Amino acid sequence: MRVVMFAACVVLSLGCSAAQADDVQKAKERAKICDKAAAEKQLGNEEQRAFIKACLASEGPATAPDEPSKAADREKRCATVATSKTLTGAERDAFMKSCLAGNAS
Repeated sequence: MRVVMFAACVVLSLGCSAAQADDVQKAKERAKICDKAAAEKQLGNEEQRAFIKACLASEGPATAPDEPSKAADREKRCATVATSKTLTGAERDAFMKSCLAGNAS
């Protein structure tokens, strides 16, 4: 949401003509889409800022990543949690299996 407000303030501070108004609307929509995609990825603060920055800078559609990327992100997130809980051996394996299935976070 902060990104949307920031983008709106920056664009509005530059002054709006009829042509710029359309660009402002597109920028607002893009910022909303990027913010939503970042929230869905459940990233940490720094990762979320980097994702939103890259999303806003890209020219392509701001859509959710494909399944392999989601799986890799989930695996990284689960591994990080397992490490922070200092799980090892069978406990870690069980946690990872459950986490990757979406039953734990």
